[in-house]
Amino acid sequence: MTVLSDIQADLAGALFDEGGLAQSATYYPSGDPLGEGTIVSVLVDYGENLTDQVVGLVRSQQATMQVRLSEVAAPQAGDRIDLEPGHELTPEELEKYQFEGVENVERLWTVERILEGNGSIWVVAIRRDMRAALRR
Repeated sequence: MTVLSDIQADLAGALFDEGGLAQSATYYPSGDPLGEGTIVSVLVDYGENLTDQVVGLVRSQQATMQVRLSEVAAPQAGDRIDLEPGHELTPEELEKYQFEGVENVERLWTVERILEGNGSIWVVAIRRDMRAALRR
């Protein structure tokens, strides 16, 4: 290991360890929230203002997430993240998933693309689609 890689590993450890800035999440590498999920530590950056785009009846929020390479070896576009780990899908979410697809389970975020990887941390763009509320 080089001095730089040692520093990166120490920094990642400080950020992601208990009492650090990270939060727990369930990572679904297949994109299927009924499949095998893994509890990981992530740093989520919602930015100054959570990006909120409305297209038709779907509102989309975007953020960036950092996850350790040791926890997620190869993130892929389409992988899912549940930022409320340990919570199983509610009956309503399960019904939406079975009949409308996973995009309609609002608390699940989707990996859009990999922004960077430095050998110890992946930085990925994530998106969450939600139905827009119609107001009268």
